[in-house]
Amino acid sequence: MGIATPATHGSSATAKDWIYDAILSGSRQPQTYTFEQGEAATRAHKFAYGLITKYGYKFSRKDSSISGSVLAQKVSDGITMTSSPTPIALLPMTGQEFNLYIDSSSASIGTTQILNNLSGEFTMDGIYGPAWYVNRAASSFSAHVDLVPNAGFKFAVAADANGMASLGDMRTGVTKYARVEAVGDVIDNSQTVTITGSPTGGTFTLTYKGQTTAGIAFNAAASAVQSALIALSTIGTGNVTVSGSAGGPYTVTFAGTLAKDTTALTASGAGLTGGTSPNVSVVQSQVYNTFWHDMAIKIGQPSEWGDSDGIYMIEWDCGIFEDGTWGHSHMTTVTNTLTAL
Repeated sequence: MGIATPATHGSSATAKDWIYDAILSGSRQPQTYTFEQGEAATRAHKFAYGLITKYGYKFSRKDSSISGSVLAQKVSDGITMTSSPTPIALLPMTGQEFNLYIDSSSASIGTTQILNNLSGEFTMDGIYGPAWYVNRAASSFSAHVDLVPNAGFKFAVAADANGMASLGDMRTGVTKYARVEAVGDVIDNSQTVTITGSPTGGTFTLTYKGQTTAGIAFNAAASAVQSALIALSTIGTGNVTVSGSAGGPYTVTFAGTLAKDTTALTASGAGLTGGTSPNVSVVQSQVYNTFWHDMAIKIGQPSEWGDSDGIYMIEWDCGIFEDGTWGHSHMTTVTNTLTAL
């Protein structure tokens, strides 16, 4: 699906967006990989110029999985393994974290959730192939070539009035826009505290899990707000940082044992004086590990009606096509903390 350069996700300090625009015509510069396997003290081997030539995923309420195939050049045996590889933590997303949306326009992708969805499956293959030339000096293929990729998506739904609505879309050949979305663990657990009304004196308070801070001065420095929050037994040392200018807005970031706790922080500006109706507001701005796959589809061949754990169901097989209005065929956005591959 080409090389992606990670971009900062909004104002997050750590979250990155990896965007893969997998056009079905034209060429993309591929990402190649080297694979090593074995044990350094015994024996190991590797192969280079690894290209992903097939990729797919499945999801249902029960589970989710990824599959694929790799094409690579010849194996090198008896290698010295990379001494200090950088481990990448796995961040699995389970079936219960998926949603499927299908909309009538590219501008509204991700709006209409398919509530009777039972499962979904995406496949893409025929992406790259090896260029083999008659040359006994070449021990492996010399380069890769672009093949004719084939991408498809199918989804199963309850065969009720809503599930059978796709029959009309199949008959008319209308283009639909699908989004598969999975939302995993939180990356940035932050909330923004803003003082409004330009107070000239007084104090405000913050409350977290039933405990309320002592009064915090209307023009307090971020360090003072942080100290007030740390003093709460529901937070404590090492579990929160606060940044921002004196008087706010303040960015409150939960860390440590509260890094994945998305309990809302609340505020009261009853003690603020001066200004015009002074008050305090709190806005949550958590960023999550997220997978988005957007597709321009034409709904095609249905399966025979069947049974899915007692649910009368039908599965729709969809083709993926380049859409001139949208300017894409399908594209994937992955939000995580990786800064490089």
